[in-house]
Amino acid sequence: MAASHGQSGCRDGPGRPDVFYFGNAIGESGDVTGDTLVDVYDVGGAAEHPHGAGDPAAITDPYDFNRDTLVDATDQALAAAAIPIQYVPADVGPARSSAAKRLRDRVSGVGGRG
Repeated sequence: MAASHGQSGCRDGPGRPDVFYFGNAIGESGDVTGDTLVDVYDVGGAAEHPHGAGDPAAITDPYDFNRDTLVDATDQALAAAAIPIQYVPADVGPARSSAAKRLRDRVSGVGGRG
């Protein structure tokens, strides 16, 4: 996980930094905004959205975890092997949004799914 800090635009007000995170959690399909948890929903998503040689997955397919244009048992195994991996930004700090709060709760074991 990497963080990028930059100067804000006029919408955010003067002196307030922009921060965004990017990274790659193999097996995470992006099924819940603000959630980086690899879980059974990611495994199930790969099972429910198959692609084979005659119907290749697009490069943007969220369930083709190994980007081989197939969404198959290999992708399900990759997601299953990553459970319960969760990538959390080091400087989330105080919960300033519901997504950040959910993320902190998930890490501490407080919150439920979604």
